[in-house]
Amino acid sequence: MSIRLAVCGAAVLATLATLAENPASADAPLAAQPLTTLDGKSGTIALDPARGGLLVLGFSRQSNPQAREWSRQLRARSGETEHRGVPLYNVIGLVGAPRFVRGMVRRGIRSGVPEADRGTFFIVEEDDAFWRTLAAVEDDKPAYVLRVNPEGVVCARHVGPATEQAVARILAARCDAAGGAP
Repeated sequence: MSIRLAVCGAAVLATLATLAENPASADAPLAAQPLTTLDGKSGTIALDPARGGLLVLGFSRQSNPQAREWSRQLRARSGETEHRGVPLYNVIGLVGAPRFVRGMVRRGIRSGVPEADRGTFFIVEEDDAFWRTLAAVEDDKPAYVLRVNPEGVVCARHVGPATEQAVARILAARCDAAGGAP
């Protein structure tokens, strides 16, 4: 009995040590996911406590034009009364890019982003499993746009280019703390 208890205790301690080393897992909330800013600093996403947020995600070079257009259109509409205060974040997955080009890619993205918006652009270089699961990624080529509630639960999702109808649908999605759209 004491050997079994010792083995179980060791397994529990090993699991706790793993969780302490990797606190942001695929089960952790969106706000706990580790991200890197365009300037190489650590950061996290802060959602509006009443209305959640908007996420534009890209996982490949091919998704960049669509993600850029989504950002442009969503930022242009962010001043409208009904959308004011809903944060917009870009999450760029570089996991598939060779390590030796990631710094160059980051600098290229930074040069195309206005300084005032740089704090809302994040890079994922190590493990993008959480983001792929959140966006339900099936293909790396298109951009993924999510409307999330204050807890980070997806209320609306669009895959592909930013059309007028798609932008309106994402912005109109009701995303309250109770769990999403009616």
